[in-house]
Amino acid sequence: MKRTGLDGRILYDAQTGRWKIWDAYVQPAAVHCGESFEMKVGDDFLPCRIEMDSEWVVYFHNTRFHLHPDVSYWIRVRIDGVYLDLVSWTSPPSSQDNPGCFIYGKKTRAGIP
Repeated sequence: MKRTGLDGRILYDAQTGRWKIWDAYVQPAAVHCGESFEMKVGDDFLPCRIEMDSEWVVYFHNTRFHLHPDVSYWIRVRIDGVYLDLVSWTSPPSSQDNPGCFIYGKKTRAGIP
């Protein structure tokens, strides 16, 4: 199987109020609203997008998942640094719902509906 990204973990940093990516890069990297990656669910990595509502959540297509600050989650980030195009998803809120967030609209070969 061809490797499509760097594996790491996201952990909550209570001092900054942000999730950070660990182990995929040389230094921890803060995650921002609208950024996309793949999160491990069971044995598979599923594409998702992180957003801040009243708390941090990720969206898997039409499913909203609340992140628990005391848990780390395995993720995979793209090697080429281009995030998945999740703008075309139908149910997650837009950046207008949370003006502090933004959505990347970069096109990739991800093939997400």
